[in-house]
Parts: sequence; structure tokens; C-alpha cells
Amino acid sequence: MTRLERSLIDAAARLVPLSYRQTFVGDLLEQYERRRRSAGPTAARIALVAEIIHSAPSLTRWRLTRGVVMNTHARSQDPFHMGRLTPGATAGRALGLFKSFYLRALAVFLLVHFPLRMVGHFVRSDEAIAAALQSVALQALLANGLLLISWTLVEGTLLATLVQRRRGHEIGIPAALKESLRRFPTFLAARTLFLLAVAAGSVVLIVPGILATCLLMLHGWLIFDRGLGALAALKESARIVKSRLRKTLGLSLPVAGMTLVWVALGVLFVAQTLRFTAPLMPIFKIAPFTMTLMETGFVLFTILTGILYANYSPNGSSLEESPV
Repeated sequence: MTRLERSLIDAAARLVPLSYRQTFVGDLLEQYERRRRSAGPTAARIALVAEIIHSAPSLTRWRLTRGVVMNTHARSQDPFHMGRLTPGATAGRALGLFKSFYLRALAVFLLVHFPLRMVGHFVRSDEAIAAALQSVALQALLANGLLLISWTLVEGTLLATLVQRRRGHEIGIPAALKESLRRFPTFLAARTLFLLAVAAGSVVLIVPGILATCLLMLHGWLIFDRGLGALAALKESARIVKSRLRKTLGLSLPVAGMTLVWVALGVLFVAQTLRFTAPLMPIFKIAPFTMTLMETGFVLFTILTGILYANYSPNGSSLEESPV
């Protein structure tokens, strides 16, 4: 079997939930080998490609609409749990999870964040809206409010997916978005308080803002995993991290550096994209798309908080075990 055929099988297998993946690949390999013996390698390759192409649409539809699929081995294979936390190992694990999760995250950003970002960009730049509101500050507040709502929905959808993965389930994007909407009021309140605390600390000095970020960074996982309220999640996050504050700072620095590099490269990409596409396409159409690609780098921060939560919390497990 050639490298191309193996790559096709691996790509198709990614559409299958983990608990069924080994069986799916085994069936494909068995069919390939049977056809190779009876009709030769060329016919076997053609049949393999045809089978994968034929199966891809139904597998994609099933994966997205299935909701939750149980993986019985995931409990003992929690990808967020680590035996020993070091800055290098934590950064490596975060980057590995980011790579394996990026396509799902990008899909969520494009489906949820991109439309609202376009609306926010339009609200911020449209002269008619500015004239109707009669206040530049109100116009900016409205645009930023839309972005906050968008970010809350996006991160909630990602958290719902990752929490279920830690419990041993695979969850489709529609089911994850539904869970994000269910938790939205609580998560929005907690995220608003979190941002206000970080902003207040940063206004006084930069260091208090960094400390506030570290102390309160686990609130999203506590809301989606344990079902805590906004204030309870922030207080519990501070309690968990307080005794490990110095360690949390050390573990967070490499991931923060990777995120900043991603964003910096994204800024260059946005600048170059606007430079070459502005004469061909209105800026309000291309800017939200390129900014969305840049912002996917912040998924690294969500994954980092998951690693810290899995290793800091008692037993690294949730209180709510029922699937979405």
C-alpha cells in the first residue's frame, strides 16, 4: 500500500469517532487486501479511493449530527492529564492538542465567530449607523459587545467539545453549540467579570492584570464541566490556582509566547491580504475573514486552561457525567 492510500485511509478515519475508528480502518484494509488478491493492486487502489469518496459525505454528516458518541477507553487516556507538569512538556502537549483540534476549532470560528465579526465590523465602520446612534462611543460599544457575544459562544462551543472529550465522548458541532447556548448567560456573566478584573488590574499595573488572568483562567471549564454559576466559578478558579500561582505563571509563559507568535504572524498575514485584495474586494468583506484566522491562535489558551484544570482539580474529573 502506497503512502497516498494510507493518507486517504487516515483522512477518512478522522471522520469516524474514536470508539469505531479501529474497526473502520480494519474493514477498509481487509477489503483492499481481498480486492488486491483477486483483481490486482491497480483495481484495489481504484476500489479503495472510490469507497472513501463514497463514504466521506455520509461520515461527515453523521459526525456532525450524531451528537455524542461514547469512547470507552478515553477515561484512562485523558489527553489533558499529564504525569508531571513542566513548562516545556505543557507547551508541547498544548501544541499537540491544538494541531489535532485545529480543524474543528476553525470550523467553529467560521460558522459562529465570522458572521458576527462581519456584523461588528460593519457596525463599527458604517456611517449611517454612526449618524443614527449619534455617538462614536456608543457605536464602538455596540460593535465590541457583538464581539464579546461572539467570543463567548465560540469558546463555549469549544469548551463543550473538549469537556465531552475528556469524559470519553465525541460531540458534533451542532450539539456543542446547543450546550454553549444553554450555558451562555452564565458564561457571558463570568467572562464579563473576568475581563473587567483583568482590565482593572492592567490599568493599575500590568502585573496585577497578569495575576488576575492566572487566578481566574479556569472559570470556563468549571462552568461547562461542573455546572457552577458565574461567581462560584470565578471563586473556585481563584481557590484552585492560588496555591499554585507561581507554577501557573511558569507553565503559562511558553503557551502565551506561542499564542503571541501566532497572532503576530496573523497580523502580517492580514496586512498583506488587505494590501493585495483591497483593490479587488471591499475591505469590510475580507478583513473579518483574515482576522478570524488570526484569532484561532487563542484556542491555545483554552487548551492550556484545560491542561491545568485536568491536573489541578481533584481527580481531574467532572461532577456532571451525563452527556450533552
